[in-house]
Amino acid sequence: MADVNVKANGGTKTYKLEDVRPYWLYDTVEVTNGDTEDYFFQSPEGKTTIETNLKQFSTIQIGWVFDVTRMRLVPRPSLSVADAQVIFENSLITYLKEGDIEIFSFPSLLLNAGAGITGTTTVGITSMVNLGWPTLSAVMKLPFPLTLTGGKTFVFRMKWDAAVAYATTTPGYYNSIWMILEGILRREVVGA
Repeated sequence: MADVNVKANGGTKTYKLEDVRPYWLYDTVEVTNGDTEDYFFQSPEGKTTIETNLKQFSTIQIGWVFDVTRMRLVPRPSLSVADAQVIFENSLITYLKEGDIEIFSFPSLLLNAGAGITGTTTVGITSMVNLGWPTLSAVMKLPFPLTLTGGKTFVFRMKWDAAVAYATTTPGYYNSIWMILEGILRREVVGA
């Protein structure tokens, strides 16, 4: 980080200058029939800014440090109840650092923004379940910050024990799921 030296009567003090702000890093995957695994934050290629704000493949920009304190999965509102149930009840999320170092795994249902399959918001079976509607209580709060450092690779893998089979014939885009990492972004202040 940039250093600034300030001279005063008591001597010189050095301060580090950095830009600190709340930040959300997000990415989507399109889950399709026959998938056995998908990767979040693997590539921004071919995605819109609604689908991801990742700028580089499997990493954040050099000079950035992102302390992740909360995580969530948000299914696209058009995802059917039946498909959401298949996706979240039968998959694991794994955090992979530096390409293949497995840091932790847990059932996807635990990370789901709605904290589980609890039924629909209306009577119809095609209505969206309460999954994915972000509220303060609808996130996984990490026991300590997960630090992502710019230039070091990471991905989150969503893996199924068997190939995914869906009840709907809806195209993959409508079966998209966002993974959202929430926390504090720190980056060096660069002078003019």
